[in-house]
Amino acid sequence: MPHEVLVHTGDGTGGSGKGTIGSWLSKQGVPHLDTGQGYRAVTEYWLRVQAEADANFDRSDTERLRQQARAFTEDEEHLAQFADSLSRTVAFGVEGVRIDTDHIPLANIPQVLYHDAINDVISFLARKEAVRSFCGNISVRFVLDAAERELDSVYLDGRSERNVMIRGLRQNLRLRQQARLGLPAFFKVDVVEAAHRTLSRDKDIPYRTLSNDDPIVRTRARSLSERNARDSDSSNHADPMALTKDHLVAWSTETDARLWHGKVELVVGRQPDGSDSRHVLFDTNGRTVEETRAEYGRWVEGVSQHSRPQ
Repeated sequence: MPHEVLVHTGDGTGGSGKGTIGSWLSKQGVPHLDTGQGYRAVTEYWLRVQAEADANFDRSDTERLRQQARAFTEDEEHLAQFADSLSRTVAFGVEGVRIDTDHIPLANIPQVLYHDAINDVISFLARKEAVRSFCGNISVRFVLDAAERELDSVYLDGRSERNVMIRGLRQNLRLRQQARLGLPAFFKVDVVEAAHRTLSRDKDIPYRTLSNDDPIVRTRARSLSERNARDSDSSNHADPMALTKDHLVAWSTETDARLWHGKVELVVGRQPDGSDSRHVLFDTNGRTVEETRAEYGRWVEGVSQHSRPQ
């Protein structure tokens, strides 16, 4: 009997807490994949390829770097060759990411994949369908690696990962045998609250020391609103950014244990046609990181203890 991994997914608006939950789970021994890092790994590989081909290549020359990225992505032949090489040169697993021959442990990913050169050119590559297709399957390979290592569960943090996994379950026999999809979590937060959180995280501005009307907060809130709009998914499955009450299952610590058990049995597992797009909702407004972690932790524990494969 193949080993089966329970796959938890986290979705939501910027600053809602899905990445924070992932970082916390990874410290508890649950492998966490931030699927957005796939585009960063591809971009880092592109930078290394350019450096090998050009002795004068300069990562710090922003203007020239962008010109090179634009020219490269407009060259369909070279772009196709590059995209074809990705399955051999970039791979995510539960212990880290491999870029060509360089293995980067999970703990070192931030310092390798979050730097100015990647920020300058990532959008050029991320817009290309060939790159998007490759990055869309990173989580599938991550889950299969976890199954091969006989791990119990993983957490995928990224836009529309529920839909990615449903497609994978339909198309990949091995994945159907070795993965079980849990009810996805959707994290929700007011955009102004998210602005305060992300400014604290990114700019070292002490949390809530600025007023809601401060130009810095208003600018960040507008940026987050625009990003959330861009991230909205137009696939055939329910868009988490526009979920109705029918798609949301509010999770409360006061939920009756009997109903809670029944709810888990109902919604966890593979649906025959992949059509169940309900999400459990975690509204993080007015909640501390610790409170959100505790609530999500109780949810995961309930899923892990009470759910059974369908």
